[in-house]
Amino acid sequence: MAGPNGSTPVTHNSNDTALKIMSWNGSRGTLTRLLVSHCRLHGTVNILQLFGVQNITVEYSKLYDNDAANSSTYHPNLVEYAGGTETQCGGIMRSGIGRRKVFMIYQSNGGPIYVYGNVWHDATSGYPRIFQPFDNAQGPAIFTTIPFTTCTRWWATGVNGGSLAAGSQSANNIIGRSIGFIGGEPAGADYEYADVSLGEAHSLSGVGQTPFANAAGSDFHIGATISGFCRAIRA
Repeated sequence: MAGPNGSTPVTHNSNDTALKIMSWNGSRGTLTRLLVSHCRLHGTVNILQLFGVQNITVEYSKLYDNDAANSSTYHPNLVEYAGGTETQCGGIMRSGIGRRKVFMIYQSNGGPIYVYGNVWHDATSGYPRIFQPFDNAQGPAIFTTIPFTTCTRWWATGVNGGSLAAGSQSANNIIGRSIGFIGGEPAGADYEYADVSLGEAHSLSGVGQTPFANAAGSDFHIGATISGFCRAIRA
C-alpha cells in the first residue's frame, strides 16, 4: 500500500493513510481479531490508523516514508491508535520515520500494547518519538527486544498531558544514536543498552560505542564493540 512519498516528502492534499481500520455508523464501532502480515505500507502522512480495534496483530511488515512537506498542516504519524485493546506489533522494520510522533496513542485505550522484535531507524527531522500517550493511563505498553537507531526520543510521556498505565515496561532494547526520552520511561524500565546514559539499575551505557554491525547498511545485528555489554544484559 503506497502513497506518493519517497525518501523525500511531497506536499499532501489530505491527511492520508496507508491503512485505516475503523468501524463507523454515525459513531465509532468495534472491530475484533484482525491480522496485518507481510505488508509494505509507505509513502503516506500516516501509515496506520486503528480506531476501535480489539485484538489486532501487525507482524512481519515494513513501514516507512511517512512524512509530508507540509507537515504543519498534516501531522505525520506511524500509528494513530484510539479506543483499542490487545494490540501486538512484532517483527516490523520501520525506516524513514516522519518528523513528528511515531506511535501515538490516545482516547481510552485499554491495552495491553505489545511492541517487540522490531527495528526502528533513520528518523528524518524535527522531533520524532517512538511512543507517546496523549491521554492518562494509556496501555499498559510493553516494549522489548527492539533495536532503535537515529530516533531522537524513544519515550515521550507527559508532553501533552498523557501518561502510561501501570504495568508498562521497557526492557531488552538496544538504543543507538538517540538523545534519550521526554518525561521519563515506564516505571521499572531496565536491562537495556544505550549509547547514552539511561540511569537504570541494570542497563548499560556505552557512550561513543557503535551498537550495531553496520547501521548505515541496515545491518542491525549486534556489533562487536558491544557484544560484551549484550552478554552482560542477557546474563
